Amino acid sequence: MEPHDAQPRIIDLITSFGSKNLTSGKHMMKHTAAANPEAGAPTSSQEQRLLASRLLPTIARTRVLNALEKATPNCLNANQMSRILSSQFDSFAPGSIYRTLNDLWTAGLLVRTEGTHGRAFYAIKPEAPSD
Repeated sequence: MEPHDAQPRIIDLITSFGSKNLTSGKHMMKHTAAANPEAGAPTSSQEQRLLASRLLPTIARTRVLNALEKATPNCLNANQMSRILSSQFDSFAPGSIYRTLNDLWTAGLLVRTEGTHGRAFYAIKPEAPSD
């Protein structure tokens, strides 16, 4: 086989961009039990909220919701959230926390308040009373 006949790895990555089927097994996202419907495991209140909002209950999302739930009635900013989660778990990058907070806020699960110096503070949005 000629060297130019083999499809380069970069082409695989470009063609799979945006696809949920990754070409490599290295890039596996960690999910909680609720992300796998076949698991049949009981789901936490955070996982149920995420599923009701049509979000995949990832570890990052459930941990952020759990930390905000424990902080109630206080609001937390991303720096405070980072300190809380990094003391509990080793591998939590600040960028992941910012993205997770933004995802949860966009989905309507969080209330966002502007604080001093333009910092955003987040709290769990209270559930509407059902009649």
